[in-house]
Amino acid sequence: MFKKIFALLLTFLLATNFLSVNAKTKEEKAAEKQANKEFELQQKREKELAKIARRTNILKVEEWANNGDVQAQMILSYAYSTGQRVDRDKKIAKEWQDKVSATNKDLAENFIPLEYFGRKIKLPRLYGLAASRSQIGLYVDQNFDDALRWAELGASEFDTLSFAIIGVAYYTGRGYRQDFKKAIEFLKKASDEPIALNLLSDAYAKGNGVDQDLEKSKFYADYLNSIVQPKIDKQREKNQEKIDKQHEKESKNAKTSADDKKSTDDKKNSADDKKSNDDKKNSTDDKKSTDDKKNSTDDKKSTDDKKNSTDDKKSTDDKNSEKNSEAK
Repeated sequence: MFKKIFALLLTFLLATNFLSVNAKTKEEKAAEKQANKEFELQQKREKELAKIARRTNILKVEEWANNGDVQAQMILSYAYSTGQRVDRDKKIAKEWQDKVSATNKDLAENFIPLEYFGRKIKLPRLYGLAASRSQIGLYVDQNFDDALRWAELGASEFDTLSFAIIGVAYYTGRGYRQDFKKAIEFLKKASDEPIALNLLSDAYAKGNGVDQDLEKSKFYADYLNSIVQPKIDKQREKNQEKIDKQHEKESKNAKTSADDKKSTDDKKNSADDKKSNDDKKNSTDDKKSTDDKKNSTDDKKSTDDKKNSTDDKKSTDDKNSEKNSEAK
């Protein structure tokens, strides 16, 4: 009897536990479903905001370019060259690039970083690169306000480099008031950018904005040094080889063109020399022909003169003969 009661009680407890676990699973599933729904809704909102930003940001770039911002001028040149946000127009693209070349040749020649060579770059990334140059003073004057102006433009279109630049500004207090927690928030949005990984490692090592965690600090440092940076270095090396081959080909083509031109010039000069010699020969032949004609005329005249002389002599002899006859 006791065993039966115990078995029934055990069964009841197991059933209750099962129902409790099952109910908890349903609650978790409902919470997870709600979280996914909110995440999808957030992504949809972000895409809509990015779409609006794409239309307005290019107008800002154009305004800054007209006001003399050399980075905006180069970005506008690239936009017209690739047909991003504007109608493709090579002529306008060249006009903007020539304007930058006249005032900042270094920026014009190094506008596209080596790791991006040979592929199309989206405008938000160009905004992030402009922010990075302004932040460190590369090819342009160092200006933290300009850096954030460009970073905010890129961040509005979810460019990770732009997020990283904003994170750096909060972390260092250069451009924004120092705020480690906000810095971590933006740096984690750019966790594949070298500068973000470096600062995240530093933050976990020192406990800036996060709980100190040396293992996480090492994780970010190792990920940067063994995965991200080698990948970038490899791409740069590969692209440098492409550039060297391209320069070698251009140099070879230029040499071939110069040799062809020289050969053409030599042929032309040879033809001119031949023509000159022919002209001289023809001139000599003409002179000779003229001399021959003159000599022929002179010979004819001489012959005529001799004939006339003979005729005159004969006439004189005839007259003398007549006189002698009359005298007799």
